[in-house]
Amino acid sequence: MSPPVLRRLFARLDPSIVTVSTARVVTGAQLLNSYSSSEDDAFIDFVERQLQVGKNEYLDSILGSGFIVSADGYIVTAAHVLEDAIEVTVELYDHRLLPARIVGLDRETDVALLKVEAAGLAPIRFGRAGTMDLGDRVISIGAPFGLERSLAVGMINGKERMPITDAATAMLQTDVAVNPGSSGSPAFNLDGEVVGMFSMIYSYSGGFSGVSLAIPGDTLEAVVAQIKASGRSHRRNIGARFRDLPPAIARVLGIAHGKGVIVTGVSRGSAAAEAGLAVGDVILEFDGKPILKGADFLNAIIAPGTQGSHLLKIVRDRRVGTLSLELSDTRSIAR
Repeated sequence: MSPPVLRRLFARLDPSIVTVSTARVVTGAQLLNSYSSSEDDAFIDFVERQLQVGKNEYLDSILGSGFIVSADGYIVTAAHVLEDAIEVTVELYDHRLLPARIVGLDRETDVALLKVEAAGLAPIRFGRAGTMDLGDRVISIGAPFGLERSLAVGMINGKERMPITDAATAMLQTDVAVNPGSSGSPAFNLDGEVVGMFSMIYSYSGGFSGVSLAIPGDTLEAVVAQIKASGRSHRRNIGARFRDLPPAIARVLGIAHGKGVIVTGVSRGSAAAEAGLAVGDVILEFDGKPILKGADFLNAIIAPGTQGSHLLKIVRDRRVGTLSLELSDTRSIAR
């Protein structure tokens, strides 16, 4: 990607990016801990004297990123940026600081919708994550470590990643640099469309290690529309947690190809419980179609038009069996 292309994209997209600042109540000990790993001992001693650690509560500010989705002030960010927030402020492209109202948030997909009182803003367009493939370029603009309007460039490294067992959507994997403050920043394709929103990283150190994960633009657009309409997101949920089958477990269970999804939890009274799914079951097929990884099963569950009864092929105690799973639409309160 040439510098002139990047410059034009940045100039065009920058007015749609915002910095999100949240105020939350913390104890003196929590606030002190946020300084202790990076500051001199003398400064820490000073802060400790001022805060009267353990005796008082204080307002702390956390930064994130976001982007405008309507000219009249609707803004998307990551739900975890707003955790425990008692105040939310948005800084616009022109440095205006506006109070923001939380319209709704969905912790499972990590999508939140804010509203500021403004007009004539520059909204983005959503793009289709499904059109992106490995090697396709993406760019992002956000506020890593509070360094607002930072441009990052990378590419799609993987698709349909499920980093957590109860994920509500499979994610895009990129090598775009994502750090504290980048959460909620958009992943743009070269047409300037949002094909994802950065939500998390894979890291053993806590810092960026080359793997960032973005919620697909298709999921974003659907969840945002639902929250905007009713303050809620509507999502099919069978009440089970699952993950890709670990190779060692596959060998123990005698699953030769080593592919499938293992159930790690089942909620009482859920569709999964009524179907008879149990912890340790390995799901191999959904209506005769192979289930090779968690994203396959998740996509089968949430696909439009799949209400009704479905046949699961499973392995339990090294024996192959079948279960009938009943799917129906459910509603999750976003806030």
